[in-house]
Amino acid sequence: MQILLAEDNQDHMELIVDMLRSSFGHDVKIRHFAQLQPAIECLRDERIDIFLCDLRLPDSTIENTVDRIKDLEDAPPIIVLTSLHDEDLAQKLVKLGIQDFLPKDELTPSQLLRACNYAIERRKLTRFLLEKNEDYKAFCYSLTHDFKSSLWQIARFAQIFKNETQKKYPDDHSLPYEFLDKISGKIENIQKLIEDLQDFLSIDVLLDTYMDISLSLAANNAADMLQESILKRGAEVTVLELPQIQGNLSQLQLLFTNLISNAIKYNHSEHPKVTISAQESDAQFYTIVVEDNGIGIPQEKLSSIFTPFERLHRADQYPGSGLGLSIVKRIVQSHQGRISVTSREGEGSRFLLKFPRRS
Repeated sequence: MQILLAEDNQDHMELIVDMLRSSFGHDVKIRHFAQLQPAIECLRDERIDIFLCDLRLPDSTIENTVDRIKDLEDAPPIIVLTSLHDEDLAQKLVKLGIQDFLPKDELTPSQLLRACNYAIERRKLTRFLLEKNEDYKAFCYSLTHDFKSSLWQIARFAQIFKNETQKKYPDDHSLPYEFLDKISGKIENIQKLIEDLQDFLSIDVLLDTYMDISLSLAANNAADMLQESILKRGAEVTVLELPQIQGNLSQLQLLFTNLISNAIKYNHSEHPKVTISAQESDAQFYTIVVEDNGIGIPQEKLSSIFTPFERLHRADQYPGSGLGLSIVKRIVQSHQGRISVTSREGEGSRFLLKFPRRS
C-alpha cells in the first residue's frame, strides 16, 4: 500500500501518519508533502494507491485545490481531509469525483481505514463501469452504423427496382408499386427509431460539458430546426423570455425539439399553438411551461407517457418511435431537474420543467 499525503500542519501530519500505520501496518509506504504542487508531481511519477489531501495548503487556496484535484487524469482515489465542517462543500466534492470528505477533528484510525478501503473499492468499480460504458458506446455506434448502412442499401435497391420497372413497363399500371413505397416508409420509420435510440443512449455522455445556457436560445434553436414542419402545419410557436441554467445546449435543444414536434404532431387544430414560458420560480428551481392546444392525453395514461416505447396511439395514426418523451425526461433528470404534465383530452397539454437555479 502506497499512500500520498498533502498536509502542511505538522501535528496533523504526524497524527494522520500514526493512524495510517496503526490501520495498515508498518509496511505501508507514505509519501508526505506540505504543498499541493509537489504532491501532484508525485502522482504523475509514482504509483499511488490513495491520495489524502488537505484542502487549504500554502501554495493553494481551497477553490484552487478543488479545481486541480478534480481534473487529475488517471488519479487514484482521493480523500479530502479538512478542518472545515461544510456539508455543501462535501456534497460538491463527491459530485466532482472525490471519494470522501473527512473532518480531521473527528478522525479515528478505524474510520480512516474504512474510508480508504471503501474509496479504493469504489474507484475500482468506477473504472470498471467506465470501461464497460466505453465498450457499450462503441458497440452501439457500430450496431447503429451497420443498421443504417444496410437500411440505406435496401431503400436504394427498392428505388432502383421501381425506376427500372417503370422504364421497362411504362404503360402497365397494374404493377403494385405501392408496396415499394411502403418499404421506403418503413425504412424511414426504422431509421428514425435508430436515431432516437442513439439520442436516448447518449444523454448521459455529455454530463461534464455543462455551462451557463440560455433556455431561450435552446428553445428558439429547436423551433428553427422544426421550421419546415411548423410552416407546413400553419403552427405558431411562441418562446417567451426564459432564464439561464447550468446545462448542455445540445441536450436542451433536443428536449425542446421533442416537445414542440409532439405538440404539432398530436394536434387536430387548424392552427397548432405552442407556448414556452417561465413561471414564477421558487428559491430552488426555475419552472418552464410548455403548453399546447393539441389532442391532449387521457388521464389514465399520464403516469406512463415517459416510459420508453410507450405509445398512446397506433403507429399508422401517429408515426414515431415512442421514445420522444422518454428522451425529454432523461434530459431533465440529467440536469438534476423534474418534469410533470397536466392535460385534458381535446384541450391540450401542459408540461412543467423544473431546473435547479444556478448556485
